[in-house]
Formats: sequence, structure tokens, C-alpha cells
Amino acid sequence: PNSGDVYFLDKKQCRLFCWKNTGNVVVAGVKAELAAKNGGRVQLGVDCLLATWRATARSKMLRIELPSMASAWVELVEESGVPWQPSRNESRLLSGTKLFVIDPHMLSGVRCADLTQDELVSQSSRELHSIDWASPSVLVKFKPSGEAAVGEEVLSVDRRVLCARSAYFRAMFECGMQESETGVVDLPPDVGVAAFRCLVDYLYTDVIDPIRALGFEAGSAPEES
Repeated sequence: PNSGDVYFLDKKQCRLFCWKNTGNVVVAGVKAELAAKNGGRVQLGVDCLLATWRATARSKMLRIELPSMASAWVELVEESGVPWQPSRNESRLLSGTKLFVIDPHMLSGVRCADLTQDELVSQSSRELHSIDWASPSVLVKFKPSGEAAVGEEVLSVDRRVLCARSAYFRAMFECGMQESETGVVDLPPDVGVAAFRCLVDYLYTDVIDPIRALGFEAGSAPEES
């Protein structure tokens, strides 16, 4: 919580220590749930600690507020409605009330759990759901440039999606840049149409298809030389 403080956990004694920026080490709190025998994983955020265990029926998750050590059980639910079961392959990042879950073996890519709503959804779903779809639809035209421009089509993408999914495009269209007036964006010469289509796929799905990025259609692959 305080700049420069470092927290570390002693699972044998279930104690959370805080190495203060003044140089002192103090016991921040004791929680039996943090014992090593539980075999859980712990994520440390700015203002809370999150402990997770994988159970046979459903996962158990405990959120511990810092520095008060007040705790509350959390149960996350997948988009399908079933309880979330953590995977050994996952990487997790805790930021405030949001838990970001990345599993390289899942097509859903990055998922974001809102710990205040007990909901785990893909990052693309969360950001796309934030769009006011009743607002006017404006298509942004992306034009290839350089040698790639010869014979290539102009690609159109919904401006609402670009702004919701990309801080770069959001700044471009909300800060009075030329593209916000013309609705036309020139692609850099080194960005091919296939690669840009791959980016658009990612904005809508959180998934990148490396084969398609190379210019091959789904189900096909480059021939071996």
C-alpha cells in the first residue's frame, strides 16, 4: 500500500511480513488459510493479497485487504456460468480489484476477473461489452501504403471497437488528430494487409493466428522448402 514497502509470506507459520521503506520488518498479519499445506498460489496487488487453491469440486479464493488483513471469500464464475477452476498453466496478475488470467493453452487469451462481481470473462468481452452500441457506427478506413498499396483493398473497422480495445487508437480518434477528422488511416509501409487483418481479429477475439498473419487462409499452411 505504501510506496517502497515489500511484502513476503512465511507459509510455514502463516504469517505475512512487511519490510517497511523505513528499513523495519513487521508482521502484517497471520492467516491460517495461507499455510503451505493448502498448496495454494498467492498474488500480491497494490492494496490486497489473493490466495487461490484448486479443489476437486470448485476452487477456493481468499482476498485479504492490506494493511488491515480483513478477508473475504471469492468465487469466480466463467462466462458459461460454471465455477472457475484455476490451471497450472495460467499466469495471473492482480491489479486493484481486477485479476488478469493468461492461459497460453486457451483460445480465450487474456481474461479479466472483477473481484467485486465474482465474474471471469475474456478481456475482449469486457471491453466490447463496455461499448455503447446505440451510438452511431463510424467505419474507419485503413489504406495500405508503399509497395503494399498496389492492388490491395481498403479495410474498414468499426471506430467504436478500435477505441474500446486499443489505447493507441483511442488517443488517435479522441485527441483531435487528423485521422479523427478524415476517418482514414494510412498503414505503415512495413505493415501488410494480412498482418493488419490479424490485428483486427485480435481486437475482436483476443486471439492471434500466426498462420493468417503470414498471409495464409485458415486451414492452410506454408509449404516446406
